[in-house]
Amino acid sequence: MISQYICRLPFWTKLNEHEKYYLEAHCFPKEFDRGQVITDDDYFCFAIMEGCVQVCTIGDDGREIYLTEFEKGTCGVINTSILLKQLESNTISIAKTFCRLLLIDSRSFQHLIDTNIYVRCFWFETVAQTLSDSLGSIRQAMLVSVDRRLAYFLIRTVDQSGVNVIHLTQEQIAHQINSVREVVARVLNKFEKQGILCTDRGRITILNPELLREIAQR
Repeated sequence: MISQYICRLPFWTKLNEHEKYYLEAHCFPKEFDRGQVITDDDYFCFAIMEGCVQVCTIGDDGREIYLTEFEKGTCGVINTSILLKQLESNTISIAKTFCRLLLIDSRSFQHLIDTNIYVRCFWFETVAQTLSDSLGSIRQAMLVSVDRRLAYFLIRTVDQSGVNVIHLTQEQIAHQINSVREVVARVLNKFEKQGILCTDRGRITILNPELLREIAQR
């Protein structure tokens, strides 16, 4: 079970046999209940074996800003507190659903970073990409209108699922786009009057994805 995830790591083929054995020997699965904060100072997550992990940062005023989430099957290095310490922000990972994660302790992974140039390069690339994505999310929350954020979220969800029906509550959507339920409700009502979508309890049907995409790209 563990090996099928480890062999998908981008640097796996660049490890020698001793390093592969070392990596497998120091990886282990761990389960987290829904809503549980995933404290990751002492280990790195290599894969989401089951569930979904949500990442957010908390500002000085207590406001939560949604950064990203990792779905089942994601393989890579997922350690938000270390990756994002350069932002000097309180960044946390939360189990959005029941999760089973593949972990490695920090000391063992640091050993691989210190001894293998390919692991080290992969680590630096991961840090750079994570910082870029997170800064983009923070910028969007601060500078992009709610209309555009909501339109982008809806069209992205439709594109990912391949269907025009979204089963999410207004509260859930508000959390995803760093807003509040009342504002989301108001914008959804405006979109509905424009014939872009129709809403029902816990369900949104996209009627005009082309117009929604146009709003998202303005």
